[in-house]
Amino acid sequence: AFSVVFQKAIAKAEPGDTLDLRVSNLIDCITYSVFQYTSRGLFECDKLIFASQMTFQILLMNEEVTSAELDFLLRFPIKPHVTSPVDFLTNQSWGGICSLASKDEFRNLDRDIETSSKRWKKLVESELPEKEKFPQEWKNKTALQRLCMIRALRPDRMTYALADFIEEKLGSKYVESRAMEFAKSYEEASPSTPIFFILSPGVNPLKDVEALGKQMGFSMDLGNFHNVSLGQGQEAIAEAAMDTAAKHGHWVVLQNIHLVRKWLPVLEKKLEYYAEDSHPDYRMFLSAEPASTPSAHIIPQ
Repeated sequence: AFSVVFQKAIAKAEPGDTLDLRVSNLIDCITYSVFQYTSRGLFECDKLIFASQMTFQILLMNEEVTSAELDFLLRFPIKPHVTSPVDFLTNQSWGGICSLASKDEFRNLDRDIETSSKRWKKLVESELPEKEKFPQEWKNKTALQRLCMIRALRPDRMTYALADFIEEKLGSKYVESRAMEFAKSYEEASPSTPIFFILSPGVNPLKDVEALGKQMGFSMDLGNFHNVSLGQGQEAIAEAAMDTAAKHGHWVVLQNIHLVRKWLPVLEKKLEYYAEDSHPDYRMFLSAEPASTPSAHIIPQ
C-alpha cells in the first residue's frame, strides 16, 4: 500500500527550481499523503493520537526534540505526597510541577509559581490557557516544553494543546477536522485496490459511491453498477457480479461483509485473482461494521 501512496505522492508533488526545493516538496507531499491515507481509516477519536505520534517521530528524526523530553511528556512522572501551596493547583498538578522543576530546563518553576502566583493563576484559570503566553522567561520555552507545562497546569486542555502543537510544527492541514471527499479517496482505488468502508450509525457510504458513479458513468440503470447486500444466500450473486465487473469494467458494492464470515476466504481469493489482468475500470467497494473488540476481527488483513 505504501508504494502506491509513495508513487502517487511523487507525481503530485510541486516541482522545484532547485534540488533542495524539490526534495522539500517531495517530503511534504509524501508525508501528507501518508497522513491522509492512514487517517481516513481511523475513527475520529483516534486521529489526533496518530497525528501526535507522527509529529513526534518527525521531530525526533529532525532532532528538534530530544527523546528524554518526549519521554517525560508521555510518562509524566508526578512527585507523590506533596501539598500545593497555591489555591489554583491541585496536589496532583503540583506534584507534576515539582517533577518538572527537577529538570534543568524547568529549574525554579515551582518557586516562580509560588512567588508570582497572580500571573500563574491568571494563566491557569484562563478559558484557553494553551493560547496564552507563559509568564516571564517561561514564554521562551520550546513548544514541547510548553506542552509539558500545560500537562501539569491544565491537563484537561491537553487535547487542544496537542492540536496547536501539531499545527505549529506541521501545519494546519494536519489538524483540520473535516471529512475527506470521497472523490479524493477514489483517486487511490484501482482494480487491485478496493475501497473499504467501516460503517457507523447514521452513515451511509453507498450514497457517495452512487453519486460519484453517476458522474463517471456508472449506475444500476446502465447495468454497470452492482450493489449486493450480503447475508441470506447472496454470496453467489456477489461472485457473479465480481466476475462480470472484472471482465467488463463495472463497479461492485458489497455491503455488510461481516455477515458472511465463512465466505470471506472465497472473497479474499477472488479479490486477489481479479487484482491482475482485469478491466482497468473495474472497481470494488466493501463495507462492514467494526469489530466490538480487537480479538473479534474477522476481516482478512
